[in-house]
Amino acid sequence: SVIQGSYEYNGVTVDVNAPEGAFPAGTTLSIVPVVNSSIDQAVAGALEDTKQLNGTVAFNISFFDSNGNELQPAAGYQVDIKFGVSQNSTAVTDSTDAIQVFHMDTAAGAAEAVSSEVAVSGSGKTDIQVEAKSFSIYVVGTSEPKTLTFHFYDVNNQLIAADTQIVKSNEIVSEPAVPETAGLKFTGW
Repeated sequence: SVIQGSYEYNGVTVDVNAPEGAFPAGTTLSIVPVVNSSIDQAVAGALEDTKQLNGTVAFNISFFDSNGNELQPAAGYQVDIKFGVSQNSTAVTDSTDAIQVFHMDTAAGAAEAVSSEVAVSGSGKTDIQVEAKSFSIYVVGTSEPKTLTFHFYDVNNQLIAADTQIVKSNEIVSEPAVPETAGLKFTGW
């Protein structure tokens, strides 16, 4: 029979739909939220070099037989998982650029992207559909472009606060204005 289930945690809804034949009769579905700093580290390591992690929401999605043994789908079957990320999710901030789903290889402690990046919707939910062949922890990760902060100092090593610039990894730093000091004139060096 078809196995379906849904769970909402920290503004992310996960819907799981296993087709008939993917699991034997009597199989039950378990969806449990997971909070673990090693998950964030693994996802951060799987992001593109130009991106930095904003946040994650993770779920351990598992199927069990009537004896409590964990099962994987039968060969040739895929389980549909849909993640709906709302604007008020703990994973989303004002600077969130994209959402992506990752699957944890818990033995290796590594994460692998299982969806492409999806731009965050301005309102409502952003949905990502994933076809899964194996189960453990699935993570919704949100990212933004990496930034660098440039500080400029005068000859007296005083910070020129007005000229501080925060730039994304693909942007160019603007040349700061020459600082003015009363009674002094810049003549070059």
